[in-house]
Amino acid sequence: MDVVGAVTVEFLSSLLLKFSEKASDRVKRQLARFKEESKVEELKSKISNFTMVKTVWSVDKPIDLKEFYNPVRIRNQNRGDPVGRLESIDFDRGLIVIGVAGQGKSIFMRYLCSQEIRFSERIPVFIELRYLSEVRDLDALISSALSNLGFEVSDELVEYFLSEGFVVLFLDGYDEVSRDLQLDFIFRAEELRFKYKKLRVVISSRPGTSINRMAGYSVVDIQPLSSDDFESILQKITTRDMADQLIDGILHSDCEIEGLLTTPLMMTLLVLTYKSIGVLPRNHADFYENLFETLVVKHDRSKPGFVRARSYAGSDHEMRKVFEVFCFIAARKQLNFLPSSVALEMAADSIKRGAECLQDPRGFLDDMNKVASLLIYEGMEYSFVHKSVLDYFSACYVRNSIDDFAYRFYSSMANSHSSWGQQLGFLSGIDTYRYLKGFYIPYLKRILRFYGVRDFEKFNEDEVARVEDILKSHCFYYNQEGFETQMDQSESLFFTYDDTYNLISSKIERFRLVEKPGRKEYADEVFDRVGPYTYKCDLFDLLVLHGVDFSHMEHLKNVEDVFERYREKVAYINLVDSNVDLLDF
Repeated sequence: MDVVGAVTVEFLSSLLLKFSEKASDRVKRQLARFKEESKVEELKSKISNFTMVKTVWSVDKPIDLKEFYNPVRIRNQNRGDPVGRLESIDFDRGLIVIGVAGQGKSIFMRYLCSQEIRFSERIPVFIELRYLSEVRDLDALISSALSNLGFEVSDELVEYFLSEGFVVLFLDGYDEVSRDLQLDFIFRAEELRFKYKKLRVVISSRPGTSINRMAGYSVVDIQPLSSDDFESILQKITTRDMADQLIDGILHSDCEIEGLLTTPLMMTLLVLTYKSIGVLPRNHADFYENLFETLVVKHDRSKPGFVRARSYAGSDHEMRKVFEVFCFIAARKQLNFLPSSVALEMAADSIKRGAECLQDPRGFLDDMNKVASLLIYEGMEYSFVHKSVLDYFSACYVRNSIDDFAYRFYSSMANSHSSWGQQLGFLSGIDTYRYLKGFYIPYLKRILRFYGVRDFEKFNEDEVARVEDILKSHCFYYNQEGFETQMDQSESLFFTYDDTYNLISSKIERFRLVEKPGRKEYADEVFDRVGPYTYKCDLFDLLVLHGVDFSHMEHLKNVEDVFERYREKVAYINLVDSNVDLLDF
């Protein structure tokens, strides 16, 4: 519903008349201009323009946010219901709205702004804090915003509006305020709240800024999107047919794209990718390849004249190289959460390895947190905005490394890769040749040897009985973290043969085994308890319980299929190697 459009000229005229009742003679004269209907129409039109925005997918032409706006939910507030207006958020007079890059903070602020005139009988004043400067402080921006709405501005009128609470200040983008101006802004924002008892102030920012600790302001976090939001968002930014295709693709994706789509920006990037190539990303690599540039550069390009201040002096390309090193070090250390001191040490090491010249490691961390929002800073430690960010960019470091480094990495993975599975998944698509030659072919060969294959030119059917015996001894171990398979001497065939693995995992994932009523009984029936929250299960017992005929899984043929896959990959490598003859001039 176009709420501003529903506000009539008569309503605005009566509201302005109410404002003038207790005003001084000078302020009354300044408000008298709104006795003309054309001036009230002009005010209404300008308030309506708060909803006109540029986005990543509409950089050149403003569009009305009501065409694509998806209702926002706030963590731990309003029973999880969408926020329809400012009054539905529990706060006193000062509010700080926190959201990561692309989560729709500015859109949410503009939406609340458009609702305010209808539901609170106050004039919404929307201010972009990126315009703060040495010569233009917050008071100057407030006066300018009122003037742009058509008010004849004076210090007396501004003071009157603030003291009587006739306006609501929506101050958008504290994270875009220059660092040397932030302290002055915080001081003035705190002063506004304490001085003007009827004034309401709403400020938006990314996580991890000093604004979060400002006295007298409540802090709320925008809730990430869930799969329940997908349909409503997609139907607003693309056609119904395409939305249906995307939803079906998301829900049936094997690469957990759903887990990445937590912000409207991510949803938008997915649509742009789909429109560009006509298919969903095949894997996370397709989705993430342009993510760095999008978050660091493109998102800000939709804001004319704005270049976000950075602490890191290097180029975007160099910053990405350093971030790839940083991710690889974190993956090698198996760290998802990084204490500040550890993160600083890793950043310094990453700059030494990835930058063309020495840079400030604190500045790098600051930009990854506040500019790119790829790192989150909270409670004196850093974490990645999503684990797949760590996985993809650490894989990129391997892809961009020299052969000696890459092959040493792949060789070590062929022997043990339990904590690098996601990176290897990325590398299979972005570093295919070295991945196959250094890791996948040796890995398959080791599995086939375990299952009795000795002749790698053709499949040896004499080993069928041995294969069957090994398969029947297969067990799963399951705990609160999920399930894993353990076999003596070898990785499981089921983790190599995708169709079989997916069938088994889908059965097990229906039962998240924790010791709760209704769940423990199932665990005791099928699993042998071998430790706290840890169970062991025979594969056949589990499949029989669910009515799965193991013979229909063609388990013996699976070994042959692995052999054929091995031969196929060897043929690919030989073909690529043969291309060297193109150098024979």
